[in-house]
Amino acid sequence: YTFISTPFFNYTNQDYQKFFKDINFEDGWYMWEDTKNLTVYCLYGVGLPTPVTYVYDEQFPNADPIDIIYDDGDDTVDSHSMRKQEQAVHVKEFRGMAHLDMVFNHKVLTTIQRILEGKYHEKMVESPEEPPSLSLGFV
Repeated sequence: YTFISTPFFNYTNQDYQKFFKDINFEDGWYMWEDTKNLTVYCLYGVGLPTPVTYVYDEQFPNADPIDIIYDDGDDTVDSHSMRKQEQAVHVKEFRGMAHLDMVFNHKVLTTIQRILEGKYHEKMVESPEEPPSLSLGFV
């Protein structure tokens, strides 16, 4: 799906390198490259309106968006982000939980504790590639 729409180009998850170049932040591309395969446990919120596409006019990237399209998520990250993983990923969703509330929520902290203790057994989204090394991240 398109996360940034301009009169000149629609950026999707296949266009990260072009996006970072076009906004003059090429370091962002290298940061994404360095970390894209680290997440194997995704904890995320759902059930809240969340921006998924920002629509700009010809002044992109030097002006605010002229429109925002919303979908399901945690009010910061949309629930489609979890589906974009290219490797095997353990997933756990938290209904109605805002993105920033996750780091203080008892259920989330208990889940993290169970992961660290090796007691976490939730559904896993499979991938044809071999799984990456252990890492914990919030989508």
